[in-house]
Amino acid sequence: MLDLDYDTTLPSCQQHTCRADCRALRLRANRLTTFSGLAAASSLHDALLQQGGTLCQAARATFAQQQAIPSTDKRSLQHYLLQQRSGRRWFFRPQAIDHEAVALTLDGLSLTALAHTPLARLDATQRQLASLAGALVQTAPLVLLDLRHADLDSTLRRRILRHLAQRAIYGRTILCALVEAGDSEGLSHWHITLQAQPQPTTTIMSQQAA
Repeated sequence: MLDLDYDTTLPSCQQHTCRADCRALRLRANRLTTFSGLAAASSLHDALLQQGGTLCQAARATFAQQQAIPSTDKRSLQHYLLQQRSGRRWFFRPQAIDHEAVALTLDGLSLTALAHTPLARLDATQRQLASLAGALVQTAPLVLLDLRHADLDSTLRRRILRHLAQRAIYGRTILCALVEAGDSEGLSHWHITLQAQPQPTTTIMSQQAA
């Protein structure tokens, strides 16, 4: 086990802008980092703020999180993702790059066939995947996800994590909460076990994910 202190930090955390005594949690950019040991009622964002410091102001202002999808929402899945991508006041013709980002996310999570399906007609697992997709299509460089409460079988969870790892190395810093450390074995680039005291430990996972 190693102390969590890497030589590459989030782009918003640079030595010349941080305090000399800064002990903020440092994380590799453009990697999938998974977490276990979070309290059931704690969000990943809140847990990170309690671990030896705070996330940088820029990081706090530019992260994306999952949002619950009401079971009565009549928007199509594609419509919902385009709004998540470009904001709720998007016009009838979003830019081609927004359509491309949505199509990539739908394909990566095996949701393409449901693109024109109303959210209200999705089952619980499909809504969970739609929630993940909604966070991934946003333009924020830092993405916080939580799979602790998702009703996913091990095969689907591993497929999701494999997709997240592939997305991360192409320019996304993805942090994902899991129930057990073993859930990410061989899939995430780094795994962190958060403890009650502010002394997180990290395990280097298999680099097959990269």
